Amino acid sequence: MDVFGVTQKIPIARTFTLPKGRDEYRFGLILNDSKDIPYELIFKPLKSQLFHEAKVSWESAAAQDYKNLPVPKFPADRETWQSLEHLRTRSKERNAFEWIENSFRRNVVLDLEDCFDDERNPCIFVRTAIDGKPAVMQIHKSRFDGAEPEGKWSAFIEPAKFNRREIFLNDSDWRWDKNGDRYCFKEVDGETVAFFENNFLFEETARGYTRVTFEIFTNERTGKSRATNPLVDDASYKFYWAGKVLRGATLYDFRKLSVMYPLHKVYFNGRSIKTPGCPEHFRRFVEELAKTLPRDTYAERNVEEFKKLLRVMCVMAADMGQPLYDLLRVVLEKNSKLLDNDDLGCALGDYDRPEQQQLLMQIHGSTIESIQKISVLNKAAWKSDAFILNVPPLMLMPYLQSAIDFLKSRPKSKARKVLKCLEFILAMFRLRDKDDDTLNRVLSLNNGKIRELYDLLEERRGLRVAAVALGIGNKKEHGLCSKNS
Repeated sequence: MDVFGVTQKIPIARTFTLPKGRDEYRFGLILNDSKDIPYELIFKPLKSQLFHEAKVSWESAAAQDYKNLPVPKFPADRETWQSLEHLRTRSKERNAFEWIENSFRRNVVLDLEDCFDDERNPCIFVRTAIDGKPAVMQIHKSRFDGAEPEGKWSAFIEPAKFNRREIFLNDSDWRWDKNGDRYCFKEVDGETVAFFENNFLFEETARGYTRVTFEIFTNERTGKSRATNPLVDDASYKFYWAGKVLRGATLYDFRKLSVMYPLHKVYFNGRSIKTPGCPEHFRRFVEELAKTLPRDTYAERNVEEFKKLLRVMCVMAADMGQPLYDLLRVVLEKNSKLLDNDDLGCALGDYDRPEQQQLLMQIHGSTIESIQKISVLNKAAWKSDAFILNVPPLMLMPYLQSAIDFLKSRPKSKARKVLKCLEFILAMFRLRDKDDDTLNRVLSLNNGKIRELYDLLEERRGLRVAAVALGIGNKKEHGLCSKNS
């Protein structure tokens, strides 16, 4: 009869070979003729991988495996307000604040129905209004990438740097050439400049006493000068140059979203414009942006641009305020597929404010697929030090199990999602910092799901390599065995 606390001999009917190089070996032990396996023998070689006989001592696994396990560290903030003025990129240093401010310069929406397009001119010209004042927009045709310049376009504009002159012309100044076209010569700053009426923008004619603005082009070979882009300018138009254009009515140019890099650096672990030391010009800029960006995002009709703006606001959540959370609530209720990026997790912050807590409940109950929810929680956990410690563990545990199940499913061509799962699991190990025995048992080998995780890491080399790179490692390396084992 087997007696607890008394040394038992376990005869083995035949010899067998153990696989080489394991940190431990597991054997299920059947009690008498029972079909159940109530005990598991875990053998861990201490000195040599080569042995013929094993002396086994029994200890309570629960008393051994969950005490004093290591806690993954939250990454240190390597930036300060001062260092952010010299943010390193792959190629050079950039001022993070100027980078962000320049990225949010608003586009002007242009209706190209009222434009001048002459095949002899490499540019088109659009009459519009900027800040309520008459303006002419000059756009080089190459900016349209072969598309027809018609309908609505959005342009990133700058005041034109070319020197426009002005002159007043009378009917008596004009002559006619042999083709019936009018021309004249006028003295401008000491040089003779030719004016040709068929070159006037918008096909206008100078009748009567007319104010005309123009630029001067001088032919280097002949030395002769002529007026270029002349305009009948009774309205005192200001000229602008469009550096970039986008089809449709789009207020911001986020085609490459490179602004996400400085945004994540600035808004790391709770830093915001309320943090002491924030540059005054950046604080004022963000305060003004917070008044308009939620409204601009809500009004955006291009789906892809809407998603980008929402993503940007989530990263800046600490300074966007309640309008962001109101917008997220509507999107989660109406069309959660628009929230397909894990930067949504940035809006969860430290989980210490009602709007953040309400948002997590909405995400939990939404139709977002499980693996995407894990990615969102993972971003929240590594964006803010306090998030993982403030959220009730019971809300997070189902996602820990789902992450392990996803790894077990052997997903193909989903390396990024696999990495997110491993990162989230590592973040969950930070809950050991609560020093809660019940919680620590769940985060140790006493939990069948954790045993499944490490069995997977031993069986599948690709997972093992990724886990080691993150710091999860194997059982012994990451302390899922006792410190004394």
